Amino acid sequence: MDEGPYRGGMQSGICPRCGGAIESDGEMGRLVCAVGCGEWYPREAIETIVQWERVKLAPADLAAGWPWGGAPCPICRQDMKFRLAQQMRFDLCPTDGLWLDAGEYEEFIEAYGRPRR
Repeated sequence: MDEGPYRGGMQSGICPRCGGAIESDGEMGRLVCAVGCGEWYPREAIETIVQWERVKLAPADLAAGWPWGGAPCPICRQDMKFRLAQQMRFDLCPTDGLWLDAGEYEEFIEAYGRPRR
């Protein structure tokens, strides 16, 4: 079974936006685009902060496809689903995690509640 870059212990992958490198920055298991497109958060990290089921049930973005189309999950390479958190769009792989464009982490946390204690 292919374990992908995160599950296999690798600390890098491919940015779903620019196709460049994403690498671990040592925070939460996330992978960050080297040119600043955004950040990949593995499901395991998000589950420590917010309820994963709420994230999975986020409303679909009806304008899906703009501007990039279905971005591939850095882990399984399947197209991620477009979801909305208030006015912010994010990309979700229901199995592996989510992609937030640069600067969206705080807005995502605001939409789904403060970190668990």
